Amino acid sequence: MKKISLFLTLLLLCTFVSYSQAGEVRTWTSGDESVKGEFIELIENGTIVRIRRTNGKVKRIPLAKLSQEDQDYIKEAETAETLHTTPASSFEIEKTVLKKFIGSETKVVIPKGVTKIGDAAFRDCNSLTSVVIPEGVTKIGVGAFWGCSSITTVVIPKSVKAIGESAFTGCSSLTSIVIPKSVPKIGDGTFSGCNALTSVVIPNGVTWIGNSAFRGCSSLTSVVIPEGVTVIGEWAFNGCSSLTSVVIPEGVKKIRKESFHGCNSLTSVAIPDSVDEIGDAAFAGCTALKEWSISSKHPYFKRDGVGLLTKDGEKLVACLASATKYQIPKGVKVIGNGAFYGCSSLTSMIIPKGVTRFGNESFSGCTSLKSIVIPKGVMKVGSYTFNDCPNLTIHAPKGSKVEEYAKEWNIPFEVE
Repeated sequence: MKKISLFLTLLLLCTFVSYSQAGEVRTWTSGDESVKGEFIELIENGTIVRIRRTNGKVKRIPLAKLSQEDQDYIKEAETAETLHTTPASSFEIEKTVLKKFIGSETKVVIPKGVTKIGDAAFRDCNSLTSVVIPEGVTKIGVGAFWGCSSITTVVIPKSVKAIGESAFTGCSSLTSIVIPKSVPKIGDGTFSGCNALTSVVIPNGVTWIGNSAFRGCSSLTSVVIPEGVTVIGEWAFNGCSSLTSVVIPEGVKKIRKESFHGCNSLTSVAIPDSVDEIGDAAFAGCTALKEWSISSKHPYFKRDGVGLLTKDGEKLVACLASATKYQIPKGVKVIGNGAFYGCSSLTSMIIPKGVTRFGNESFSGCTSLKSIVIPKGVMKVGSYTFNDCPNLTIHAPKGSKVEEYAKEWNIPFEVE
């Protein structure tokens, strides 16, 4: 009996060691290809392996194409997960809803059969480090993992169709997350305060990024917003101070107020034609922003389909406060009053063909502006257009209205 007991103890110990390695980052070999990442799960009746790469993206590899060493590793990991599913006594489960985690385990495998993780089910479980959510779970409730400050990994299966608001708020050790394609919306505050999150994959199925969805994710360096998203909510990426690039696709209609406020590493922004709302201070505090482009179709910057609005020029200035380069889109014919007033970081400007008129004070206070290239065809230059531009040289065709203006205001002029 002692020998049998000892054998069982050793077997369980070996299994536990195997399980503890199941989430480790390792190099996987498939023919001539190598992939670095961690094993997530087997799918399609055990024929396909899902590997989460170090950049957060998921790679699918046929099990049969992996090296024998990798196949043996997966068999051990799968066996370990089966043997070490967290016991039902660690949960309060009603029918198929996991109401509350009451155990003390730091690594949790939720039992199969659960279809919903209830609101605040794991709230403030500070010692929890990892969770495996099984296939079959369709919803993660509001604040389900709120304040789980030690959790580093969460595997969300493709069966999940809804993630509640603030589901992962304050998970300050979470480094990466893969959201399945089945989720149509990232709710308010879902990943707010996940300040160790370096990468996130937003799938094509998502159409809405809620208010404060990634607010305060200060380690997030890049994000690709997929086609299909129509709304970027208020404060959605507010305080993402390491964010250097963002791709806003055609189809986005609303960029709500302060959505990128405080993204002080962001260097460039391109606004697509589809956007019909840019909220107040949407890009305020983006002190590294150097390049800004927007289509002539954008209603905030049109007047009668041809120019830049004075009223919304205020919002343009707020966004351009630190930009050194701005591309005026083709199709603009009028640059309105005060359109670039006070853009003190702007260093150069090329005016496209077709522009016929500059409004009053349209570039007034652009104290760093050194060069502006103005094409033939400009018929009117308003009062104080280039007032307080001490470093400016104007480049324009000889004999143009602009040359007359340059002489009147004693601004250096060069024939273009």
